[in-house]
Amino acid sequence: MPTVSEFVLEIQKQYKDQTFTVSGDIEEYYAIPDSYALFNLTDGTTSLRIYMSGNLLKNSEHTLDNGLRAEVTGYFSIFDGLIQIRATRTRILGKSEIKALERVRIDPSRKKRPLPPYIKNIAVITSENGKAKGDFQNNIQFVHTQIFPCVMSGPKCPDFIKQQVECINQAVEAFDCLIIIRGGDDYKNLEVYNHPIVVHAILDSKLPVLTSIGHDADQFDCDKASDNPEKLSTPTAVANFINKHNSFYIAKLKNQPEPKSVWPGIKAISLKIPYTRVFILLFILYTIFHKLIK
Repeated sequence: MPTVSEFVLEIQKQYKDQTFTVSGDIEEYYAIPDSYALFNLTDGTTSLRIYMSGNLLKNSEHTLDNGLRAEVTGYFSIFDGLIQIRATRTRILGKSEIKALERVRIDPSRKKRPLPPYIKNIAVITSENGKAKGDFQNNIQFVHTQIFPCVMSGPKCPDFIKQQVECINQAVEAFDCLIIIRGGDDYKNLEVYNHPIVVHAILDSKLPVLTSIGHDADQFDCDKASDNPEKLSTPTAVANFINKHNSFYIAKLKNQPEPKSVWPGIKAISLKIPYTRVFILLFILYTIFHKLIK
């Protein structure tokens, strides 16, 4: 059975001398003049990386940029383990045909769902193999977490998040809150967290939702739809917030007044005297009383 690397190399051998022509909308365009250009060609569902040499870039009769629809001819290649097309010719077809999504308008004065006084069980939506998962689990204290693995980037991400939120809603009594975490990345790769499907999934959650997406400076619609009491910029920040939230509850319990005894002047015996001593004391009193009645 071939490994992933062996499989990709085998495909490269089969299509080594063949050229392909594909069309799509340009996104994540990046170029260094006279050196090279990289961009993704997408149809709204799937993306393919395109590489342009400095020579092709220099002699091109048109300027490529994000938001344009283009036709690219080239041959199959692999770089850094990723499949790409090494372009030999490009042609502009017009402006992008992919319509921009209409953002959800979120009322800033809406009432947030309150967190329970003490959080014991958390449902976490994140990538199974991402760094965010490890950062969160390494910092959370005395809390049970259940990971709901999810695709956290790309065009399929919104639907996966929605499915996992709906799944958690079916077991709402098992959890105290829901957390969605995604580590930092280029803003373009994180724009999916402005998607209406993600926003509505959070708003429709039966549990309070905390989100941590991207970097400190990033602000997404999913954060506005969440129940974050403050900016939670990293998985570690979310874990520390929950630890602090729970510690406040424990401190409050410790500061409660001591229970009053039913006998004035006598402290609550069950709180001050170990159970073994209480048993011995009762046995002695019983023995004395038994002798007196004889």
